[in-house]
Amino acid sequence: MHLSSLILLPLALVPLVTADSDSGEGSWSLRGYKTKADDAKPPKPDQYEDLASGRNVVKCADLSNGEEVRFVKGVPGDFAVTVYQGLVDDTGKNKCLGESATIQPGEVYEGPFKRYEIQFLPIKKRSGKVLGSFVA
Repeated sequence: MHLSSLILLPLALVPLVTADSDSGEGSWSLRGYKTKADDAKPPKPDQYEDLASGRNVVKCADLSNGEEVRFVKGVPGDFAVTVYQGLVDDTGKNKCLGESATIQPGEVYEGPFKRYEIQFLPIKKRSGKVLGSFVA
């Protein structure tokens, strides 16, 4: 085998490895269930519909075209994902106000919710929270 083929083979595999390694990191998603029944219980997981997802910061956007969503759950990833009941700051800063819930993985939150915001959590900030929780 020629020396140049030994060098080129590992370089050819590099894009495949990097494409697979970051496919799930740094992303977030929100799923929800819309109902108007007051006595409704959280539905089965397969009844939730995708509301929003991405890899970026979002400032006060509407959930599901502004319709109220009764139950919300999500995968925050490396982000702080917050859902709001509906008030918006009218000073032009495009910030959500009012009652809210910060999404934790695997938890279901009962609304109604109309809007959401996404903030990125830098590694320094995340590690500070973890270290702070262990200090007695």
